[in-house]
Amino acid sequence: KCGAGMGADSSATTGCSACAAGYYSPANNDTCYKCPDGTTSSAGASECTGSKCGAGMGADSSATTGCSRCAAGYYSPANDDTCHACPSGTTSGAGASDCVSIATTTKPSGGSSSGGGGSNTKTPTTVLSCFKCGDKYYKATSKAVAASTAGVSADNCSEVSMSYCGGSGGGGTPSSNPQTGSVAVVVAWLIGLSTIGYAVWYFKRMGSIE
Repeated sequence: KCGAGMGADSSATTGCSACAAGYYSPANNDTCYKCPDGTTSSAGASECTGSKCGAGMGADSSATTGCSRCAAGYYSPANDDTCHACPSGTTSGAGASDCVSIATTTKPSGGSSSGGGGSNTKTPTTVLSCFKCGDKYYKATSKAVAASTAGVSADNCSEVSMSYCGGSGGGGTPSSNPQTGSVAVVVAWLIGLSTIGYAVWYFKRMGSIE
């Protein structure tokens, strides 16, 4: 007996009154119904406006509540009953109200050269230094490595000129001091000269005696 947007009201002269805001009454109905969550209405409305499903939800007639969560890759903002596909370059988890940018990871070049559909990675060159640990010399990439090889504390090692380790090349092996070796050669040479001198003197003396 009441029109759209009206509900039965025994206290009213006509027996009907307008539905309050937030309620609605369709045509040929005497009852004012509360608007679903996420929707609203003004007084005397025959329907509610806005979404009946919450954010991240879409209308689904097969669901008990009439709404279901949007799938991953889709989104639904507030006051919208439709699950929209995320724009290119974005994505979302299930039940999302918006989409987020897809993080792009770039593989470090590492000294590679592009072109030809592949990469040509350069192998880094190992740089060795010379370290004195105790009375021996070691080629190593760091003082810690030299100390570990020598079996001593890093405090007992110090970096010295590469000439002490015989120049570039190999590593991790002890070397003798080249200066010590030179001294040994000189000493041996002097001893040799002394021996020859003594022999000459001896033979000369023996000859004079005869």
